[in-house]
Amino acid sequence: MSRTRDSFAFIHCADLHLDSPFKGISKMDEALSSRLQKATLGALDNVIDLAIKEKVDFILFAGDIFDSQVRSLRSRLAFRDALRRASDNHIHSFVAYGNHDHLGTDMGVPLDIERVHVFGPQAETIPFVRDGIVLAHIIGISHGRGKLTDNLSLQFSGLTGAYNIGLLHCNIGSVSMDMPYAPCQISDLLHRGIDYWALGHIHKRQVLNQEPWVIYAGNTQGRHVNEDGAKGVYLVRVSHGRAEEPEFRPIDTIRWEKRSLDVSSFESEEDLVDAVHSMAVDIPTLMRLELYGRSPLDACFRDMDRLEELREHLWTGNLWTISIEVNTRPLINLDDRRGGEDLVAEVLRTADSIREKPASFIREIVLGREGANRLKKWLDRMSDEDVASVLDEAEVWCADSLLEDTP
Repeated sequence: MSRTRDSFAFIHCADLHLDSPFKGISKMDEALSSRLQKATLGALDNVIDLAIKEKVDFILFAGDIFDSQVRSLRSRLAFRDALRRASDNHIHSFVAYGNHDHLGTDMGVPLDIERVHVFGPQAETIPFVRDGIVLAHIIGISHGRGKLTDNLSLQFSGLTGAYNIGLLHCNIGSVSMDMPYAPCQISDLLHRGIDYWALGHIHKRQVLNQEPWVIYAGNTQGRHVNEDGAKGVYLVRVSHGRAEEPEFRPIDTIRWEKRSLDVSSFESEEDLVDAVHSMAVDIPTLMRLELYGRSPLDACFRDMDRLEELREHLWTGNLWTISIEVNTRPLINLDDRRGGEDLVAEVLRTADSIREKPASFIREIVLGREGANRLKKWLDRMSDEDVASVLDEAEVWCADSLLEDTP
């Protein structure tokens, strides 16, 4: 879109969680954990780089810039320097704080940076003016305290004469039942005179509506395996009072991925190592690898010591295999063996009969054994699907063990 007198562009980002740790890594590799902790700060640098490259007019920060009320000096300095760098390039920044970094602490960013506006605990409207023309109204609000349960969206109201943007950190409907802070319904947002709702709080990017735009940008940097895939921001261009379709731009510095690999054709562990080493990645990637298929290596994959040794050899270049989920099967056809008359068949049929019962039946069997109390917390955390998976693994292990001595 060519720039006209009434056109402008902005970046919508949220949930930077600066300086927050990567979960599940620190105990595995301290050096890697230290490198990963800088990833959120690198993503912030990429936000500013993108803003400068695309010559945007302003950046919207939709809450949870910091990971907690206790903001590290490193994260405060990084955010301050980022805002200054944006301002030095004539880019405005509009900041709304969320539930993680609410206004209940005074350890914020200095408010004296030119072209930076931080919203308070009540909704307010700030005009964006260029060349004497009001191009947009940014209506925003910060969380004034932690665990806020007020519907903040009800304080928003668009004005006539310019494009209206709502900047809000909130939970719409049942999108996040774990942290239902600043709850509202999407119907609360649709008729308030807002043209673009720049939302934060949910770490998965989502376009919930188009007229008006209601968008969660997601977080800028995934921090654990359930925050997999590209993370980034939305680049939005507006002309003649209407926005083009917002464009997602990845800006993460390290990525989490879940990949599945069919090992049916593999004859050795070296085959698996070669296959993983040949996987292409665009940026440094932490991978959770699932192995599936019938394989002569099934018993090897189920040996925990050998599996851990194998995992260590799967680290290559920018691809780090942090865990391996084994869903392989032995070469023998267990379904065919069930019809036999030997001990293997009897074991397999017993597993089938248990499988037909509720997961609570398996829990009762385990907890009924001597010394099983130490397993109770472990079992309580397991879903019914997890329990069924344990039964599947036990079935394969028993069959493998019995067949090892079978001529």
